[in-house]
Amino acid sequence: MNFHIEGNQFFREGDYLSAWNCYTKGLAQTPQNPVLWSNRSLTDMKLNVFELGYIDALKAYNLLKDQHTNDQNLQLLFIKTIDRMSESLSKFGVFPRAITILDSFLDNPLYNNILSMQLRQQLLRKKDDYQIQLNSKLALNTMFIFESLNHVPNTNEIIKRIMDMGMTNFNYPWDRERLESRGNELNIGKLQRELDIISSKSVTISLLNPNKQNTSCETFTTQLGIFAKEEISEGTVALNEDPFLTVHGYTSPRCSHCARYLKDSNFKDFKIDQDNNLSTLNCQNNKNCTEIFCNKQCFDLAMTQYHPALCGKNLQPFLHILHQHKSGKGDSNPLFLLKIFAYAKMRNISPLDIQEIKYLAQYRPSSIGITNDKKMEAYLPSIYFDFYFSTLELLEISPYDIQYDFWIYITIMCKLQVNSFGRDGLACLYKFMSFINHSCVPNAYTDPYVSMQYTGGKDESSDEEIKENNINLVSLRKIQKGEQIFISYCNETLNKEDRAIHLIPAYGFECTCEKCRNEDPQDLCHVYLLPIWWLDCFRE
Repeated sequence: MNFHIEGNQFFREGDYLSAWNCYTKGLAQTPQNPVLWSNRSLTDMKLNVFELGYIDALKAYNLLKDQHTNDQNLQLLFIKTIDRMSESLSKFGVFPRAITILDSFLDNPLYNNILSMQLRQQLLRKKDDYQIQLNSKLALNTMFIFESLNHVPNTNEIIKRIMDMGMTNFNYPWDRERLESRGNELNIGKLQRELDIISSKSVTISLLNPNKQNTSCETFTTQLGIFAKEEISEGTVALNEDPFLTVHGYTSPRCSHCARYLKDSNFKDFKIDQDNNLSTLNCQNNKNCTEIFCNKQCFDLAMTQYHPALCGKNLQPFLHILHQHKSGKGDSNPLFLLKIFAYAKMRNISPLDIQEIKYLAQYRPSSIGITNDKKMEAYLPSIYFDFYFSTLELLEISPYDIQYDFWIYITIMCKLQVNSFGRDGLACLYKFMSFINHSCVPNAYTDPYVSMQYTGGKDESSDEEIKENNINLVSLRKIQKGEQIFISYCNETLNKEDRAIHLIPAYGFECTCEKCRNEDPQDLCHVYLLPIWWLDCFRE
């Protein structure tokens, strides 16, 4: 089957989703076909996923830029990719990059022979239009900052970050079936069997009824929750879980696998403590690898899961970008994504097919406002384009392998956004704690919190070693059988507006719990009018 021709037919008929699927199937067969990448880029724009339109056009551009050919069709395709790259970025809202792309092309004498005067004039007009839109965005946001954010330091840095942010709703229509499959009986049954092991069969995982649920998370296509299978007394540990993945920002000595804080910073091969236990360990796979581990068990687990794909790699350029905070202060998502893609590469699967990842809910901006007709988009820092390609380069994955497509990278980022625990570059992912929904009137809490200050040790009441990132779900009061278990994602003692300032940008939903329903709905009028980037800057 010729997916290129079939995709073109669907595109002409206005069936852009079918066209996208055809082009993607074609790319699975011929991943370095610039025509398919360019065509899919245009289809991305028709589907209003401009962040993907830019990446697809960039991949076509990279395949074409070194081809010195007299083929007029390829020359025209090359110009189209330039146009689609800049247009996607402009509709995404990142005008500086769009302008830079056109400048680089128009000012390069190597392209004079393929660029007619008419085409040059068209691109110059587009560039002028992008500059006008950039000036307008800059003026509006600068005015808002000085009128509303005069108490926030580093306003110039905030303005730079805003100019590098695009807006999207993360709605990828071809992914709908996977989203809905989270709630089928087979998958819930698998999850329940695993949950029973770590909960003493005291809780159950269930699909929420979207029409009757008492939950504040209405963002996702299929919503799951944790319920009490039996009556749970106040102060009871209902769930105890170790993280399945941790990351840290390499700003303090920590185990590369479990992120445990390591007191001794010399890290000379095996070390034996006074109880004859292994303490710190260098990578035993590659003497040039700088990763360290707290014991052999962590090293062995890392070797079976993801470490061979990262072993000996120089992460400093990647960390340099991360520590500039261009994607947000304390953003751990790029490090998580690096490990997750490494995990997938070792198994030759899509990252979305990793069992611990596939069932996690994902961030989606929701409808907000007193009326339900105002749709909310969320920011996506364009630095994530760079993180994506840096991740593929570090792992030696071809950028044209659709198993590691950019939309998959962003979809997992959306999962991390609402499921990771931690702060300031130290973060953990838990498979089942992630199913606990939010309420401003919680009936449970997590203990201990992931802490940057934890230094390890033993529980004074037992001989067991305290696990640094192990987490407990503890009941705040008696929880009745069949009652959904909630924790609070924010400081529930704050007023409704301040709670919303945390929840809306971080989790993409407006809380509708009992407490929020009983408070004056007018309290949030001001929040509804704020740009989403402001909420995020304020939250930091």
